[in-house]
Amino acid sequence: MSAPDVELLATIRSLHAQAGGLARVHRTHAALYARARRAFGSWRGAVAAAGLDYARERDQSLRRGLSLRDQRRAQNRSRPL
Repeated sequence: MSAPDVELLATIRSLHAQAGGLARVHRTHAALYARARRAFGSWRGAVAAAGLDYARERDQSLRRGLSLRDQRRAQNRSRPL
């Protein structure tokens, strides 16, 4: 594995450790996402090469999104008209 690939995987791990994880990386870090896809064939492949469980990450991201949606709906219902 080349040095740029090692750096790329370290960056993926670092983003994973931050709040929000790897959700929306394709929007927030488009260049990283594109580089990872070129280097590993897919984003899933890059995440796996970084030693992370892609399916688990995806499921957690979906759950966070649904939870936020539900919170917004509850807030909107509680507002007076």
